[in-house]
This record gives sequence, structure tokens and C-alpha cells, in this order.
Amino acid sequence: MTPCPMAMRVARLKLLLATLAPENPSSVLQQASSVTLSPALVERLHASVLHRTGASFSVNIPPVALAARAAWIFGAKAGVFLASDEIAAANPPGAPELVFVHLDGKAWQQGTAEAMEQWISWCQRAGSALWVSAPDMPINSTSTPEKAGWGRVSRQVAARVAKARERHWTGWLSTQAKSRLLEVCEANAKFDK
Repeated sequence: MTPCPMAMRVARLKLLLATLAPENPSSVLQQASSVTLSPALVERLHASVLHRTGASFSVNIPPVALAARAAWIFGAKAGVFLASDEIAAANPPGAPELVFVHLDGKAWQQGTAEAMEQWISWCQRAGSALWVSAPDMPINSTSTPEKAGWGRVSRQVAARVAKARERHWTGWLSTQAKSRLLEVCEANAKFDK
């Protein structure tokens, strides 16, 4: 006798959903199942489960949609986390095989960059695949130089800050973290710029 793989997949999906929304796991499942994934993306998920290599993907695909499919279709231990969650980055609960990190668009903040480096390091040590959901477009600054009271120098500084925030999220990582990122992600991973 062998355990039914369906029971394991159901258990892992339930654990993922309960971790994300203990009070209403069905709402997370509804959100995850409402997103259609391309066959190529599902194949990349399967490769992640088999070879423990991750990738980067755009923010218009919620990480929960990929994690739920990885748990249900392939029976993977998946976890969805915020990039800024430094506590989980040091030791993700449940030691997931696939880590889906949602980068909320604040890669320029020192704490977020440090937490991303922790995620990369943990995935490398644990042999887990890392998938990063990052915004396609830069986040607009809430303080724009067009507002009243900005002088010429202030406009120049604001323009520099806005340009720096447009940098791709991998540009905020240290050289060592970038090297480790290539180890945890598939060699031809596309980090859309």
C-alpha cells in the first residue's frame, strides 16, 4: 500500500490556504482559481518542483495563483510571503519547497532589499525554488516636483529620486545576492526590466 497522492495534494493546498487566510481560506482559493495560467507557465512551475529552480514573474499574476497550482497539481510544499517580511525571510514557516515572494514595489527601501537578500540566502541553503512577483511599472512618487512650493533644486532632487525608484528590483541587491539569485533561479529566468 502507498499513500494516495491526491490526499497529500489536498493537505498541502489546505495548509497553504489556511496559512494565507485562516479565517476564510475559500476566499484565497477563489482568488487563486480566478487567474488563468498559460501552459508554458504551468510547465515552468512543474520544472520548479522537479529541479528546484525559480523565476521572476510580473505582478499581474498573484503569487497565490501560482502557489495554489503548485500545491494542487504537483503536490509541492509552497509558501506565499511578502518580501518585506524579515521574520519569515530568516526562517519561512513550513520550510516550503517553492517560495513565492511578493515584492510590493518598495525595493529601494533598505529593509526590503535586506529582506530580499535573506529570501535568496534561505532558498539557496534550503534548496528551494524562489519565485518573485515584482511590479512591471515603477511606483509613482507621492511627492512630485509639480506641487507648489518646490524650488528648482528640489525638482532636480525629486527627479533623481524618481529615476532611482524606476530601477529594476534586482538593481538594489548586492553583487553577492545577485550571484546567489542566479543559483536559485533557472539560468534563463527573465527578470523583466
